[in-house]
Amino acid sequence: MKIFLGNPPWYREGLYFVRAGSRWPHFEEKGCTYMPFPFYMGHAAAMLEEAGHQVCVCDGVAEGISQDEYIRRAEEFGPDFVFQETSTPSIEEDLGVVKKMRDLLPEALYGMAGMHAPMQDKSFLAETPTVDVSFVGEYETTLVDIASLMDQGKKDFSSVEGLVCRDEEGNLHETGRRRMLANVDDYPWPARHHFPMDRYHDEPGDIPQPSVQMWASRGCPFHCNFCVWPQLMYANNQYRPRSPQCIVDEMEHLVKEWGYRSVYFDDDTFNIGKPRMLALAEEIQRRGLKVPWAAMCRADLMDRSLLEALKASGMAAVKYGIESADQQVVNDCGKALSIAKVRQTCQTTRELGIRMHLTFMFGLPGETRESAGRTKELALELDPHSAQFSIATPFIGSRYHEQLLETGHLRSENYGRFDGYRTTEVRTDELSSEDLEEIAADMHKSWREHTVRRGPQGPAVHQERHGVTVIVPHVANRDLLEECLASLEAQDTKPLEVLIVTNESPEHLADRFPSYRWVDAPERQGFSAAVNAGIREARGEFVALLNDDAVVGPNWLSELATALDKTAAAGFAASRVLDYSDRRKLQSAGDSVTLSGYAFSRGSGEEDGPRYNEKVFLFGASGCAAMYRYQMLEDLGLFDEDFENYLEDVDLSLRANLWGYRCLYVPMAIAYHRGGTTTGGMRHPDVVRRFGRNTVSLMVKDFPREVFRKHFLKIGGYLTFMVFYHLFWTRQGMAYIKGLKEGWDGRHNMLLKRKQVLGGMRVSPGEAYRMLWDGRKDLDEFKTTRLPRMLRAMNLG
Repeated sequence: MKIFLGNPPWYREGLYFVRAGSRWPHFEEKGCTYMPFPFYMGHAAAMLEEAGHQVCVCDGVAEGISQDEYIRRAEEFGPDFVFQETSTPSIEEDLGVVKKMRDLLPEALYGMAGMHAPMQDKSFLAETPTVDVSFVGEYETTLVDIASLMDQGKKDFSSVEGLVCRDEEGNLHETGRRRMLANVDDYPWPARHHFPMDRYHDEPGDIPQPSVQMWASRGCPFHCNFCVWPQLMYANNQYRPRSPQCIVDEMEHLVKEWGYRSVYFDDDTFNIGKPRMLALAEEIQRRGLKVPWAAMCRADLMDRSLLEALKASGMAAVKYGIESADQQVVNDCGKALSIAKVRQTCQTTRELGIRMHLTFMFGLPGETRESAGRTKELALELDPHSAQFSIATPFIGSRYHEQLLETGHLRSENYGRFDGYRTTEVRTDELSSEDLEEIAADMHKSWREHTVRRGPQGPAVHQERHGVTVIVPHVANRDLLEECLASLEAQDTKPLEVLIVTNESPEHLADRFPSYRWVDAPERQGFSAAVNAGIREARGEFVALLNDDAVVGPNWLSELATALDKTAAAGFAASRVLDYSDRRKLQSAGDSVTLSGYAFSRGSGEEDGPRYNEKVFLFGASGCAAMYRYQMLEDLGLFDEDFENYLEDVDLSLRANLWGYRCLYVPMAIAYHRGGTTTGGMRHPDVVRRFGRNTVSLMVKDFPREVFRKHFLKIGGYLTFMVFYHLFWTRQGMAYIKGLKEGWDGRHNMLLKRKQVLGGMRVSPGEAYRMLWDGRKDLDEFKTTRLPRMLRAMNLG
């Protein structure tokens, strides 16, 4: 049988919906990387394959694809059975997807599972003719049974436990809840090869990437009234742990065979049973598995000796669910957690150097302004590495939902307003829905201000790094690449590794450069995506970037590495880039940008001379030949792949300066660059379009508010002037206008990134302003030498 397993995408402006894999389906802001792995789908895919069925998985949420593309993939596969996960907030949207698919694939049968309690009753199917089967609770084994019956030509599933179904005569059947698999070691590992594994992110404490999510158990013995999985997916409070040996087998496989650098255990509650936890820590150490890991835990089940053992086995971070600082609120929701014990455990966790992610919730029964205020105070007092603040969501089927109905505290069941962060239809005895929304907004604002004052805390685990990784993104022709690699081979100091990012077969080049490593280029196009793929594979302390249409002098690598090694204040270094064809001319002696948004290379087109012989701090480095501290990239983030090509290095330089990193110009590190060989030159319409788009993106994302306030007219004047410049000078005015429009249309995405960039800014607004003001000095020299006559009169500063 051909079985399609799907997680359909759903978006709102600036938001994406998280469903499969989440115990709390909700919207996240675009730009956020959080994405849970859909374990039920992963196990189901593995079990279906073991049973001999054809499986197609499409996690449209993780892939970020459109609804049309999601449906197209299902149609292309031609399934016999279409299975989708759903949830109460997304049910109407998901049923709309089913209807569209059914119009295209009328012969297939359709089933749904997930956190929507009404699906467990016959009335749901009676009112929903597009759905043939709804699953009750854990569905993997039930789905395999259905596929087996279909393989026998049967479409009556009324003999299968764990579902509500419609037989061939249209009669509805409830077959009851399936008995859960008691020994969870018997589940096969998730069929991760079917999933876009690079898209799943949950790295509490900034544990190293790439990171992978695992389950070490199923179930939870506690009775929180708001937690819907034990109430809906399990319908009990049984705790079913995996054996330590089984857990570490999978963990070891993922680290050694897949190359993951950390593991996050996304259990309902990970740390139940101290002897079991100690046995797991011992097994990890016995295997010599030195990999950092994190887990979702209860604070009151930890003590110092257990935390010390877990730390010794690699625990780098932990999630604790706190919910509220008010003991009565915590007691009334059924969590039975001592706030005094929380404080003690968090203090011990911090003392041991284990990072914490704490979760808090507003709007639980009994919430008042005073209790919410105490929660805010506790969150700031505990000062975790990261925190989540949500408004309680009453999922249908939970005791919390029933309680709200009984007390009249559920204003409506418009689940489109339950986004978890900003809006709600819940109230308490004292607080209205609007009050709760205001409290949540204030908490988010206070937390942002707190983290800005505190400053970023860097990676959770500092791995020992030495040497230089050189990354060469290959997009030019093979002859140019060969000359580039030959110049690296001739360096007086050998790099730790050279990574060539390409989709082409290395063939004879691999024979000539056997020590170099070939990294598959990502599907996404552009310089940024290519170098990021290399950076993620890098093992060096320093990361050097070199375009494949450039060659370097024999001491290029040693000059850059020595300069960074001896200059602690420098986070990255710029080369002296000369024109390949006319080596008396400069292409770049570092980058600069002005208050108007004009970005340029120092000395571009000038005769090379002594004025560029001094080693100095400057704004930024041209990405065609530069070196970066890996630690800076790990802290700051990599190149922005939305920029694709052009100004992506200026964006990184600007972010680095705002976060307190400085760029050192190293004049003796010389590179010779052809320029324009891979993109068609600076007058190519696509190049002009990208410059227009990325100029807008750069300013929206990175420019401090003070710059816009004081220089709004200057910015507008510059952009207007550039339209005329491209109309009359490059003859590509319409391409530039198109790029400006693309940049404006994409502003919402950049505004989300702006929060992260400026929210983490470590220099004062005055320093940020002066940094851009200093761009005028370079520009004044640049205007007198290289700019066309019509531009010299324009005040671009």
